[in-house]
Amino acid sequence: MIAPTQAPTAAITSPVAPRYAPRLAELLTLDQAAAYLGLHANTVRRYIREGKLAAFAVGNKYVISTDEMVRFVQKRTDEESVKV
Repeated sequence: MIAPTQAPTAAITSPVAPRYAPRLAELLTLDQAAAYLGLHANTVRRYIREGKLAAFAVGNKYVISTDEMVRFVQKRTDEESVKV
């Protein structure tokens, strides 16, 4: 156990960071998602509110997973091919 006056060292905290780093790279901000989709950020916000695009809030910002982006694009592509 670490004594209350002893500061944790980098050796104690460094094994934790690599586990979470890949997952953090799989998240997009709302602006990044909008740029990827070629849409305005307000349109992406509307899709989130309407439940068309799944996202979660981190503080007062939306974050969208890359898996969700792929699902969303595939669904839109399928819907557009049905319309034609």
